[in-house]
Amino acid sequence: MIIQGIKSNTFLPLAIQTHQFFHAIARFLPLRWICNHFSIIIGGWEYEAVAKGVVKRRYTTREHHYVKEWNIPLTPIQEHLIIDYLDKQVGKKYEVANFWFHILRIWFGKWFGSTTHKQYSCIELVNNCLVLAGIQVSTWDSPYETQVRLERLYGGQVIQDFPKGWRALPYWATPIMKLFMTILVIYLFIKGILFVDIHVTHFF
Repeated sequence: MIIQGIKSNTFLPLAIQTHQFFHAIARFLPLRWICNHFSIIIGGWEYEAVAKGVVKRRYTTREHHYVKEWNIPLTPIQEHLIIDYLDKQVGKKYEVANFWFHILRIWFGKWFGSTTHKQYSCIELVNNCLVLAGIQVSTWDSPYETQVRLERLYGGQVIQDFPKGWRALPYWATPIMKLFMTILVIYLFIKGILFVDIHVTHFF
């Protein structure tokens, strides 16, 4: 089984990556830009949770800018269980609300969302397959937690990288600009500059 992680420069993926950046800050972890989408490749097929739901299609990297893969060895029994599980999930809807519940879990350490598995985000589908493979993860682990664990256990390999030059620049510039803008807004708020009628004199 292969777990595939991709990165792209569009708004929502960048928002997910920026969120994982703040995850690291909240947990006092090393800062890193995590893949913004994950899928499972097994038996020549790719399974993933996308906007239209859980889909199954022939494996290809043709449409991706950046691809990293982790090769996870399975026993025949594990492979059969995972394929059977994935085939049963095909057609289920994408879980948009869980994006917000993942944010709450990062900052409050508790899962407030649904636990019925009637709908999935991409990382939840991947995490469930890793559980079936005997890897110590939780369905609700964040992309940061899952990728770090995969790298620690299996290393991983970048099989398709961003082209060098200007096309890779937005990937790095946009999250950094967002970070600086967030810090600037917080600073201006505290100083009473941004909202002139509000003055923060103490925090607690």
